[in-house]
Amino acid sequence: MQWFTTSHKVSAQMEADAIRLAARYKGEYALREDLSVVDWLEKHKTTGGFVLTSAGLRYWTKGAEQPLFFHPNMAYVRLQRVLRGENDPLLKAVQANAGDHIVDCTAGFAADAIMLAYAAGASGTVTAIESESNIYILVKEGLRHYKADWGELESIMARIEVTQADYKQWLRSAPANSCDILYFDPMFDRPVEASASFSPLRALANHAPLSEADVHEACRVARRRVVLKARKGSELFARCGFTLTGTASNQVAYGVIEL
Repeated sequence: MQWFTTSHKVSAQMEADAIRLAARYKGEYALREDLSVVDWLEKHKTTGGFVLTSAGLRYWTKGAEQPLFFHPNMAYVRLQRVLRGENDPLLKAVQANAGDHIVDCTAGFAADAIMLAYAAGASGTVTAIESESNIYILVKEGLRHYKADWGELESIMARIEVTQADYKQWLRSAPANSCDILYFDPMFDRPVEASASFSPLRALANHAPLSEADVHEACRVARRRVVLKARKGSELFARCGFTLTGTASNQVAYGVIEL
């Protein structure tokens, strides 16, 4: 069960919002009182909990120095680069058309889903699948409530539908040819050294490996293309039938299956 509370000295409106969040996600609301987050977690015998603040929703875990929270961060930077005419390796691999329905099977904090929503345009949609409830709640609420200083970013994020599911099960129940493009970014066996800021998310993420059976199902569900992001040199590309299209860095590469 998920626990929800607020920061100290909040308005009645914010407390009501936290209560509604708890109900929406079938969790439990508990007053913060004058407790620290650590003491609040201890009181309710939980290793983690959501704290609604004036800056948005935060997820705290025992022993963490900082909470997890949604932020478009690198997606915003990447979009600005694209608008300046620079290439984005993901968009090059995906080759999306306006109006496409794209499924991101491994949403995480939705940076790639935001890029995919940009690529699909105002008439397109992105389904972002996330199996882990803590991440799902942060991203679902973050995409809905994040206030950007660039209005178009909010419009792009609004085109993303976040679904809580295990993509392996989701794929097997999805109708054939029900999306245009399907994308995988499974958790790397070894983290990229430059991604130390990703460590808190990595601790909560789903580490189940991508299988050939998953890719077979993806090829059934997608009409046009299946895309994989993995470590450069990963055996997944050849084993699962992907053709390399390029790299995002000296550590990350993309592969595609044309359908």
